[in-house]
Formats: sequence, C-alpha cells, structure tokens
Amino acid sequence: MKVNFNNLRLQTAYALDNVIKTLNAGIMPESHSILDDNRDERGRDIWYRGDILVEREDLEKDMTDLRHCVYTLICCYEEGNPDYKMLDDELEQNGGLTWFNRK
Repeated sequence: MKVNFNNLRLQTAYALDNVIKTLNAGIMPESHSILDDNRDERGRDIWYRGDILVEREDLEKDMTDLRHCVYTLICCYEEGNPDYKMLDDELEQNGGLTWFNRK
C-alpha cells in the first residue's frame, strides 16, 4: 500500500516553525537585561542578557502540536519491514515523550 505523508510532514514543519518563531521573538537584545532576584556567591547582582524570555503559555499549543506530529510519525509503520517499524512501545518503555509545561 502506498501512503502519502506530505500533510503530516508539512504539519510537523509548521509546528516546529511556530516554536522557533516564538523562541526567536523572545530573545532579549544585548542592550536589554533582567535583574535576577537572587545574588551570586559573592553577593553581586545577577543580570541576564541575550537570554530567551517567553511565557510558558505562549509555547504550549505549538509544543503540543509538534509533539502530536512526532508521536504520529512514531506510530507509523510498514508491516513486515523491520526498518520501518512502529516505535511507540519502545518509546513508552523509555518514558515516552515528555509533555511541555506539565509536571
């Protein structure tokens, strides 16, 4: 049987692209900085420059979409082809795919 994975491949690419766009939008310019509430071992202020500052909620849907696409790919297989087997059991034995923003 011939199966067309083009839509799933596109959905995976779009989900990854959305995650990257959100992360890129959260990169703090070197000219900006954030003061940490804590201090280093010498009692000095801790400043962060150039880090990524993103609200968890801004990433949650895109990360979930990407996780679903990847999991769908993991569950695809070709019967009788050991090079293209279903991997969900193996993945679950190793703890499964981690959810983003869930404890």
